[in-house]
Amino acid sequence: MKLKRGSTSVRRLIFVGDSSSTTGAGLANLLHNTSGLVAYYFAGDLSNEVQITLATATLGSYTSGGFVAVDNSNMPGWYEIGIPDAALDGGNEVAIQLRGAANMVPVNIYIELDAVDYQTDAMGALKPTTAGRTLDVSAGGEAGIDLANVGSPSTTLNLSGTTIKTATDIEVDTQDIQNRLPSGLVDGRMRSIAEVVGDKLSYKLASDGLSLVTSWAVGITGNITGNLSGSVGSVTGSVGSVTGNVGGNVTGSVGSISGVTFPTNFAALGINSSGHVSRVVLVDTTTTNTDMRGTDGAALATHWTSTRAGYLDGVLIAANYNQRTVQVTGSNHVASDIHELQPAVIDNTHFAPGAIDDNALAASAATEVATAVGTLQVLTDLVTMIINDGTANARFSTSALQNAPSGGGGGGSTTVNVLPYTGAVPDRVEGTTIKVFYNELTNVSVGVTDATGAAVTLDAKTLRFCVEDRYGVDVLTLNDGSITRSGSTFTVQIPQSLTDTVGANYRWSLRDLTSSLNTVLIHGQLIVAEAAEDEA
Repeated sequence: MKLKRGSTSVRRLIFVGDSSSTTGAGLANLLHNTSGLVAYYFAGDLSNEVQITLATATLGSYTSGGFVAVDNSNMPGWYEIGIPDAALDGGNEVAIQLRGAANMVPVNIYIELDAVDYQTDAMGALKPTTAGRTLDVSAGGEAGIDLANVGSPSTTLNLSGTTIKTATDIEVDTQDIQNRLPSGLVDGRMRSIAEVVGDKLSYKLASDGLSLVTSWAVGITGNITGNLSGSVGSVTGSVGSVTGNVGGNVTGSVGSISGVTFPTNFAALGINSSGHVSRVVLVDTTTTNTDMRGTDGAALATHWTSTRAGYLDGVLIAANYNQRTVQVTGSNHVASDIHELQPAVIDNTHFAPGAIDDNALAASAATEVATAVGTLQVLTDLVTMIINDGTANARFSTSALQNAPSGGGGGGSTTVNVLPYTGAVPDRVEGTTIKVFYNELTNVSVGVTDATGAAVTLDAKTLRFCVEDRYGVDVLTLNDGSITRSGSTFTVQIPQSLTDTVGANYRWSLRDLTSSLNTVLIHGQLIVAEAAEDEA
């Protein structure tokens, strides 16, 4: 088999023989994961073989390592395999072998890897597109074309650089035309000069005939009709008349303007350079012009009198008024809110008798005083409830704990347990250290009390007793059912597996698992001490 080096997604058909058959039959019903079935490849650029990971596949679709039967009933033994791309990307050759399934004849595949693709027409022999036609090829490998045999070309033939000879020698005539043209063209056009154009009828320039005319001076007499666009350098002589509007600016001086009538005293107006009228004198609008009126049509002289103007003299307005306003009530009083008072600005002389009645004082002052007294009472009670234990730590006093509400964590006959808990073991435990002796199997009882020495009731708790070595490995775990408890004392059994080494040191804890919690109630050390024993 030959393939182009670097080919991808290659599928090939293989035949797997049945070694138990004497007729050369194929081995059917193999799957990619059939027991013992393996596949390997070795390429020329490798130093060792590579195993192919066989996978399930769909017939006719590429999967790397894909292995699928063609038809176990009608074509038993025929399979399609997807060759991995890595097997074809280097070297000059590659070998593939499949083997290992029961009754399977090993399948060997050899592939020559070349630089060309034998499956494309481009690599085939040179041949005409229509059978029966021939192609002339020179000794140098050049193909000759007979233009007489080119039929119905789909595009124009490009014959640039080709000399075409005919009976009239087109080349000579073409050269003659070239010699008659001016040596230089302007944008592909011949330059021409019109020196004198006489009075010719029906002569005109094209619509863009003047676009290339420069430095052209012409005298125009008569009327210009239509639009004159662009700029006019100057107009000399007189202009008979201008009708319509002048759109742009008129610079220079205008000798005269006729048809406009101005007042006789128009020249007396003082019009400054900004176009404003100056030197306007207003007469006395208060006394002389008694007919000056406001926006309501009423004569101002009737309503604006010296008496009313004097009202403003008695009104005190802040210097920086900034358009301030005040609210006037229906009783003609000025309404205001006091936002801030400076110290000592109001004393008893500023209030008229009865300005603040007893009801106003009682309604507000009594409430404020009662609130303040209630706050002080709470703070006083709190001081008696919390005391300092001498170590800069605050705690509830004994009286506060004894008088706590019943059922709420204290008070009455309910016992209040205060953390942390401590433990005591009769005769065998010092503090929270449990001491056992070499090679003994024994029960250990621990009494649990809180920081005040009160007993901690364990009966209603779900307990767990744990022991771990110095590496944190659990060596003993006793759940609730294996722990005996009586009031504030719990009892656990220490097995010999923990006491078989003198000097062993363990950590232990008692945990409360009640209500899905996991709380350490008490913890300490468990040590194994030496003790005499009958070794016989």
